[in-house]
Amino acid sequence: MGAGERGAGDEVLAHRREAADQHRLKADFADQFARELDRALVVAGEDSLDEVSTSAPTRIFEINGTEITSYTIEPRDLGIEPSDGVAVAAGGTPEQNAALTRAVLAGEGGPARDLALANAGAAIYAAKAAASLREAVALAGEAVDKGRASETLERFIAATHEGAR
Repeated sequence: MGAGERGAGDEVLAHRREAADQHRLKADFADQFARELDRALVVAGEDSLDEVSTSAPTRIFEINGTEITSYTIEPRDLGIEPSDGVAVAAGGTPEQNAALTRAVLAGEGGPARDLALANAGAAIYAAKAAASLREAVALAGEAVDKGRASETLERFIAATHEGAR
């Protein structure tokens, strides 16, 4: 190797340092939230998603009052089969994203639904509306399947259009 060239070992070491720095930063966020919130989740998918991942383990810092716990979950822990959530999270045009959101809320299955339910479940759990993340994901699925999530979106759209007038 010539001067200035990096080998594969150097790249792995750099990636590990970056991952460690990101985990420390997330722990710092969790510490700040513990001072201000009753319950919060700071999450990071090991596939670099800044949300609950359905394609890799997800590291969670859970804040309950002043207590912070850290753990890792797998998609199956949520009742979800691993899928390519990274491709879904990459998104598309606003029109494509809107169509995908409407398809998910209409009950269409697949990786986009799984990713949406995993993250909606995390929000439901953080709001203390469920005793576990798995239960919260099931509640999110029920809201979609019974049409409540789609109704909420339609009310939100109507309210934002009303406010824009």
